[in-house]
Amino acid sequence: MGATVTCKKLAAAFAGADGVFYVLFEQTYEKNCYPHTPSWSCTYCGGIDGALRGIFRYASSCEGGMLQNRSGCITPEGYIAGWMKEMASPMRMPDCAIALQVSDSIYASVSAGNVEAVCGILDSNGQSAAADAIRAGDQATLSLHRDAVAVASLCAEIAPWRLIQSYAAPLHEPRDASLGYHPRPAAGLEVVRPAAFRIDDHNRLLQREDGSWFCAGWQYAIVGEFVAGLWKVERKAPGSFKKRIQAFRDALNSAEPVPAGTKVVVSTRAPALDDYRRRTCDQFVKRFPVKPTPEGFEAAPSAENLYDLCSLRDNATWVLPPVEREPAPTVALRTQHRHGNRPDDE
Repeated sequence: MGATVTCKKLAAAFAGADGVFYVLFEQTYEKNCYPHTPSWSCTYCGGIDGALRGIFRYASSCEGGMLQNRSGCITPEGYIAGWMKEMASPMRMPDCAIALQVSDSIYASVSAGNVEAVCGILDSNGQSAAADAIRAGDQATLSLHRDAVAVASLCAEIAPWRLIQSYAAPLHEPRDASLGYHPRPAAGLEVVRPAAFRIDDHNRLLQREDGSWFCAGWQYAIVGEFVAGLWKVERKAPGSFKKRIQAFRDALNSAEPVPAGTKVVVSTRAPALDDYRRRTCDQFVKRFPVKPTPEGFEAAPSAENLYDLCSLRDNATWVLPPVEREPAPTVALRTQHRHGNRPDDE
């Protein structure tokens, strides 16, 4: 699977009746598609919360190398920093027409499968005439500025690039810092490191809220998921994302090995036990030594059974023996899956 290569970022903004609306564009190409011809596409339209949510979600793909720049791998914090610089002084976004038309085209603004969802959004935003036109098979046209709330709501249902064309990117408009996002940096930042243990080169144990331990998967995915959800913290504590991501990654990198004497208790009755995990459990008890329990079985992790135990995730609780550890600020958290350090990128 090829990576997406990000080349340029562009934040645009305009003042609407309900506040400032941001329209984000990114120039990218796919690494495994030739020729490598970068193209602009709209990735977001709406308020600041949604903008940050999208930026952090895209940044989460940097940790595993699925989002890179022309030079190679980049860090999530470098990617986010580049967007923050853009958001602080965005381009002025001119008004443009948003055409809504049901079509079978892969570039359709409205597909046959989501007509009712789109019409429901239009109706709830006072655009019943547009909804009626779409239901009748006709084209409806909205104004980005005048109908900003409706357009932003539609972008939550329809990919923004289907509604706002690449040629609408205001590449030559002036910048306007008065529309920018430049909050006062948080003071007295306290960075909390997660409680973690190293299972092998890739997999990590994390702690649930109840204090129990589970295999959260590969480090790069754990960091990626942490990054994706960090926008809420950044909203409350602006400027903290870099230190938080680095501290989180460092904690996983420096995690101590799972101590000797650890046992894994597997539940075979859990409601979330899907077919794959059920087959894994059935095969596990045939291939490896286990101790039956009322809910399933218990096993000692080994080089031979580690892959299977790590794949059971929520159905497996890792029970650690009492160990003396130097007290450190930790937090119980819930994540899933992924790898290592990357050079910063803007």
